[in-house]
Amino acid sequence: MKPRFGIIAISLLLACEQPRSVWSGDVTLTTQPTTLTLQESIRAPGPTHDLCFVPAVEGVRADWDSLVLPAGRGTRVEAVLITPAGQRDTLRHPPSPMIHRDSTGRVTDTVWARPTRPSAWMIAGLPCVWAHADTARGRRYVAIELRADRPLSIRGLHWWSGQRIAMP
Repeated sequence: MKPRFGIIAISLLLACEQPRSVWSGDVTLTTQPTTLTLQESIRAPGPTHDLCFVPAVEGVRADWDSLVLPAGRGTRVEAVLITPAGQRDTLRHPPSPMIHRDSTGRVTDTVWARPTRPSAWMIAGLPCVWAHADTARGRRYVAIELRADRPLSIRGLHWWSGQRIAMP
């Protein structure tokens, strides 16, 4: 009986972390920015932000830092979250320190890397981009501006923000 309860508990925890639909329609993302007005405002309460895409065609998947189209070519998606006041927050990971060490292991220099693009992964069968940053914590957004390196047709967007629970 214990194993069954554990599986149910993990399933419920994961279900709570599923993205919810925030926009639906048909649009093709290109290198030109496309601004989508959300059905209702979204919040960014936690350090992790997930933006998932409902592709217009089957076979789109996430692979590390890009979405892979059915033909096997990757496309990076840039998402800019827009507040009611017009403030723009790009969905990307914050700068991270690059520590240089000498042959003895002593730190010789620390250089802060520029902010990076978000990573990509699959959530509930949807390809998503995600970032982990506290900079936008607590903000509310009413629109999202999107662009993609290669054309990507989508039918919807899903959003989630919060603190991911680490699973053993």
